[in-house]
This record gives sequence, C-alpha cells and structure tokens, in this order.
Amino acid sequence: MNLTSNEQLDTIITFAARTHMEKLRTTSAPTAADEAYIAMQHLWNAVTNAPGRINPGTAEELAELKMEADWLAVEQYR
Repeated sequence: MNLTSNEQLDTIITFAARTHMEKLRTTSAPTAADEAYIAMQHLWNAVTNAPGRINPGTAEELAELKMEADWLAVEQYR
C-alpha cells in the first residue's frame, strides 16, 4: 500500500503521540514521566506551528492525547 507523504506524516505523528502517552500512563518514575510529557509537548508544538495541514482525524486524536497528557501531569504533581 502506497501512502501519500501527508498520510505518512500522519502515521508518524500518531505513532509518536501514542508512544509518548503509553509511557506517560504506565511509568511511575518521575523522570521518565517528565520526559514523556516534554516529548508530547514538543510534538504538539511542532504540529500546531507547522505551515502545512494535517488530517483532521489526526489533529483530533493528537488534541485528545495532549489534553490527557496535561491532565496526567497535573495529577502527578498533585
């Protein structure tokens, strides 16, 4: 199956976001959680500041994961 470059980028973004979130959800080590949250923040900034457009479904999933990451970060430091 051939994917367009936009579809490939969407796949990479989604995979990276899911990977960071899985680490954030499952780790109990503060340093690892901080690294996962920071990586998620960098991914969010890269996507929201990008000159191009990403697939609306990818954008929606990324926004939901970012909100969950923010919530988990607040819970961790409560």
